[in-house]
Amino acid sequence: MQQNAEEEVSKRRTILSSANANSASGDQPGHDSDSSDTEQMPLTWEKIADKILEKMNDRFDKLEQTLQIVQSSQKELMEKVESVEEGILDHESRITCLEKTVSGLKDDNNALRGPVASQ
Repeated sequence: MQQNAEEEVSKRRTILSSANANSASGDQPGHDSDSSDTEQMPLTWEKIADKILEKMNDRFDKLEQTLQIVQSSQKELMEKVESVEEGILDHESRITCLEKTVSGLKDDNNALRGPVASQ
């Protein structure tokens, strides 16, 4: 798609260059070099430039919209990742606390069983 656009721009530049060369030398095929042609040439080129500019602006607008969508999606994903990371940290903390509690309960259980087992 981008290559087609580049080829189109290249073709238009070639046409513009050859037309500029023809108008500079005064030998445009099929045209008399009268003042009306000379006056209309800048208007024609201005219209062509405006159309090219319009197409380029449309493409840039679409590109900006796509970029905004991608940035929005990325922001949402980052927020979800941050939320998941917070949850993981909370779970790790709770697991560590539970491991300490279980270890203490094992020690208490062994201490309580010790005298009974020896009697």
